[in-house]
Amino acid sequence: LHIVSVWGPWVILVPFAGGLAVALLRRFWPGIRQHGVTDVMAAVQAKGGILKGRSSWGHALVAALTTGTGGSTGREGPIGYIGAALGSSFGRRLQFSARDIKILLGCGFSAGIGASFNAPLGGVFMALELVVPEFSTHAFIPLVLATVVGVTVAGLFLGTQATFQVPSFALNSPWELVGYLALGLLCGLVAVAFIRLIAWSNKAWSGLAIPEVAKPPLGGLFVGLIGVLVLAFAGQYHVFGTGYASIAQVLGTPAEGFALLLPLLLILLVAKPVATAITVGSGGGGGMFSVSL
Repeated sequence: LHIVSVWGPWVILVPFAGGLAVALLRRFWPGIRQHGVTDVMAAVQAKGGILKGRSSWGHALVAALTTGTGGSTGREGPIGYIGAALGSSFGRRLQFSARDIKILLGCGFSAGIGASFNAPLGGVFMALELVVPEFSTHAFIPLVLATVVGVTVAGLFLGTQATFQVPSFALNSPWELVGYLALGLLCGLVAVAFIRLIAWSNKAWSGLAIPEVAKPPLGGLFVGLIGVLVLAFAGQYHVFGTGYASIAQVLGTPAEGFALLLPLLLILLVAKPVATAITVGSGGGGGMFSVSL
């Protein structure tokens, strides 16, 4: 799951090169901006379900360059946005009603999320919870159909294995619920801190007195340095990319070996949010969902 680069410490140049590519792309395609789930929700609530498909491709390319070269972001936000924009575009071209355009937007979003995780029910319920403004047969049936098709097509190219292999679980004592309560409170506090860190990073990078074209490669250089430091302490580049391999490693570790993972988890609790804040603040693309996992 983890590959240690043969480049040694010079692997920091990989996120730097990705940042440089992103900077050049933004330079010659000025209309590119960050898109995500919040834009999809705003389109449904305030714009009649209107999303322009053309604007999604530039962000998709930026996200692919960022994540593929080690930037600390995810792929789900851009994929969900692309699917939603395609659904909205088809609905408007076919002159559907505003209600049906919103449902088609949700279908595209659900299909993209479901295909990304190979989890059709997850895509459907996420769309119903966040995007589609109604829970009805009129909305549910198209969502299921679109998501099944999306997952099936993705399976032809990416395989049908689930993204995460979750081990079996059993509740041995009601007292365990107290631990889950504490975990929920802790995750809520960390979530607030993460959101504020992203906002602070965006503001700090915006106020940095250097050319805009220099910010993404500089951010990539910092992320590469963090990755090398994490490698020195944890043995792998855990902060690069989506972080799925790290999550899989944690889920696949038996209970008796969890104590050995604790130092890694404490390192990632700081390193991963910081790397993500630098990636996004400096102009990289991608989503936040996998990072929050």
